[in-house]
This record gives sequence, C-alpha cells and structure tokens, in this order.
Amino acid sequence: MSTSTSRSVLRPSVLCLALSLGALSGCATVVEGHERALFYSASKGLSHEPVPSGWYWHWPWNDYITYDLRWASHKEEIHIHSKDGLHMDIDVAVVVRPDPREIYALDVDVGPAFYDGVVKAAVFAAVRDAAGKFDHMQIATSTHEMEEAIRAALVEHLKGQHVEVSEVAIQHFDLPPDIEAAANRKAGERQLVGAKEVELALAERDAKIANEKKRSAIETEGMARQLQAEQQLSATHAQIQIEEEKRKADIAKAEAEAEAIKIHADAEAHATRVAAEAERVRIQAVSQNLSPNYVRLQALEAMGSALSGDGTKLMVLPVGKDGLPSYFAPFLNPFSNFMGPLAGGESQKEKGATAKP
Repeated sequence: MSTSTSRSVLRPSVLCLALSLGALSGCATVVEGHERALFYSASKGLSHEPVPSGWYWHWPWNDYITYDLRWASHKEEIHIHSKDGLHMDIDVAVVVRPDPREIYALDVDVGPAFYDGVVKAAVFAAVRDAAGKFDHMQIATSTHEMEEAIRAALVEHLKGQHVEVSEVAIQHFDLPPDIEAAANRKAGERQLVGAKEVELALAERDAKIANEKKRSAIETEGMARQLQAEQQLSATHAQIQIEEEKRKADIAKAEAEAEAIKIHADAEAHATRVAAEAERVRIQAVSQNLSPNYVRLQALEAMGSALSGDGTKLMVLPVGKDGLPSYFAPFLNPFSNFMGPLAGGESQKEKGATAKP
C-alpha cells in the first residue's frame, strides 16, 4: 500500500479569471518556496529549465507544472523470503524526493506521479534483494544492517530515474512465535554479552588507569632520581672546578712567591757583589796610601777590639831580640847607645832602617 500523493500533469491555474473574458483575460500561477516548476507553452512546448518560487502570469492556454522538492516518506508492506527460506511480512518506509537538477527529465520520463511510476517497484525489488542476504535471525536482530542493505539496493535500482533516496527504515516484521522467542533470547544474550563486554571494558580501563598511575609514579620517581643524580653530578663538577681554580691559584701564588724570592735573592746577591766590589775598591784605594806599619797598627786595633770584652783587655807589646819586649833592651845592654854594635846594641844605621816607614 502506498501513502504517496500525486499531482495532475496539467493542474488548473491559480487565480484564473472568468472564462467568459476569453482571450482578453489571463492567469497567475504561484510556485511555493519548496517547489520548482516547468513552464508549458501551447506554442513552444515544455521548458527545459525549471523556475524558482514566485508569481507567474500566463495566458489561459499555457500552464506551469510544479514539483514538490520536500522529502516524502512512503510505507510499503512486503512479503519476503529470508536466506534460510523463512517467509516473513515486513513493513518498510522509504524517504525520497525528485532530483532538483533533473526535474525536466523526470517530467518527460515519468511525471509528477514518479513514486507510483518507478519508486514503488524499486522498493519491493530492493527489499527482496536484501532479504536474500540475511537469515531470519539476522533480520530480527541486525535490523540496521538489513536497512543499509535495502538502501544500497534501492539506490542501485533507481539509477537514472531522477529520484534521490534519503533513508530506509524497517518499521515492523512478523515472525512465527517460536522464532520470535528464539530471537528474543538471542537479543537477551546479546544484551548480556554487551553488558559483560561493558564490564570487561570498564575493568580494562580501570586496569589501564592503574597501570598509567603506576607508570607515572615510577617515571616520576625515576625523574626525581635522575634530577638528584644530575644535581649531584653538577655539584661534583662545580667542586672539581673550585678545587682546580684553588690549585691554579696556589700554583700561581707559589710561582709568584718563588719569583719574588728569586728576585730578592738576585737583588741581595747583586747588592753583596756591589758592596764587595765597593769595599774592594775602597780597600785598594786606602792600601795604596798606607805604610806597612800603619796597616799593622790597624790590624792590631781591630784584633784588640774583637778580643776585648768585659773585664778583659788585650795588650800588644813589641817583641825585640831574645823574645823580650824591646823596652827591656837598655837595661840588658846599658852601653849599647855608646858602644854601638860592640855592646850588642843596634847601630844608628840599623835604627834608621827599622824606623823608616
């Protein structure tokens, strides 16, 4: 059974004036917003290009053929055979409309009654084609797959018919009581399996969350250890650098001190050499102007100064002949001054030689 409605190919024009006015009167046709229309001229025939919505005035012998572009649902009761040979009655609803780009071809091939003309037969053929691919249990429990198969088959049957297909829906099907009970049991089992699958999925999700938390904690601990090790390594490197800098500073200090000592030693050595050279020059200069007796006297004075101390006094006496001081000579030879060498005294010539500086 079809619930579709059809239009007359040449419907009466809207707002026609009285026929009594004849050729002096005209008509106006209103094309709604959801419609497209083809202009029919008694002299030129049907226009190829549809006109959009609006008011159109025309002569009474001309007309506009309109097509509703809204999606329309049509229900059909179809008797089918399933893949496993079971007879079933099924109610199918299809939603179709004219192809807006092919209104002229649709009007020429079929006309406004396109559903009854081409779509209805295609629906029956598509449902029976799809039913041959499913057994009765699949039709009862896998309705969506059955609907997709019917739609694909319907689109294939309507190729070149200038009609668009939107949806296909199975509204009802009749099964024998035992088969319906089996289908209900299978559906219940599927629901139970689905519930178990949900529970399993939730358990897997909880386990995954727990594993992720554990892995995150392990990674966090590992990162903390790594960071601590990096910090310790950085501190060790810093300490090594500090010790290296201290060592370099100590080496530089030791080198500076050694250089200072060397410079001081060189300076002292140079000063000593200069002083010694100056003393040598002074002594040489003084020695050139001193007699031997004066030098002896200076040596005795220096010796006296060095050996004299508290309660000690050094006296140097000239030693004469026979190991006695020279001032004992007059007493030992009182006539030496008069008798000269005969008395054991020194001659005037010898005195002069001895006293000469």
